Order: sequence, then C-alpha cells, then structure tokens
Amino acid sequence: MIAPLTKSEFLSMLKRTVHFTLPYGYIPTEQNIGTFLNQLLVYKEKLIRAIEFLLLHPDTDAALPACDSKPLGLLRLISDEGPFEFIQRMMNADGTTKKYDNVFEFFKRIALKATEHTQLSIPSY
Repeated sequence: MIAPLTKSEFLSMLKRTVHFTLPYGYIPTEQNIGTFLNQLLVYKEKLIRAIEFLLLHPDTDAALPACDSKPLGLLRLISDEGPFEFIQRMMNADGTTKKYDNVFEFFKRIALKATEHTQLSIPSY
C-alpha cells in the first residue's frame, strides 16, 4: 500500500474505504432511531480505525487533514457521508465558532447528541 502524501489523498482513501451504511429503504422514525444510531457508532469505529491505520505509515502525519468543515477537512468528509443531514444539522446548531481539536472530540459530541436522541425515543409512561 502506498501511504497518502497529501490531505486530498488521505481524504480520498477514507472516502473509498469507509462508508455509513443503513438498510435499504430505511427511514428514521422514533421507533427505529436505534438502527441509525447504532450504524453511526459503527461508522465512527471504522473511520477512526482507518485514520489510525493510515497514520501508522511514516510521514503521513503531515497529510492528516485538519479537523474542520473546510473542503479538505475531516468534518466535511464526515458530514457529507452521514445521511439525513444529521451531522450537518448538529454542526449548524453548534455555530460557526465551535472548533474541535481532533476527530475524537468531534465524535464525543456526536455521542452526546445520539444519547439525547435515544432518551427522547424511549416512551415515558
């Protein structure tokens, strides 16, 4: 394998190998939001493992894209891959001034939002 030398190569490799998948015809509802949130966790794990794998190669640290929503940023890749604009809407709610130091901090924010949605989907009697 040839390690990525540029940010665009790094993102291209991630785009080709890591995908957010849902069952065919899936429509998120209050009753089945768990499926979406579980797949979000699977996507997170795949993406983090792929990033860590690419960083194992010498000289790839410089090719790691910034953790922002600019065209060559990791957050742009993640928000474009996530269906139903879930991640994009969360980022919009955070505002343009919200910055993340790394992808792990960003996924922590996503986990908090997913937990919030899970709690909202549990019926209260």
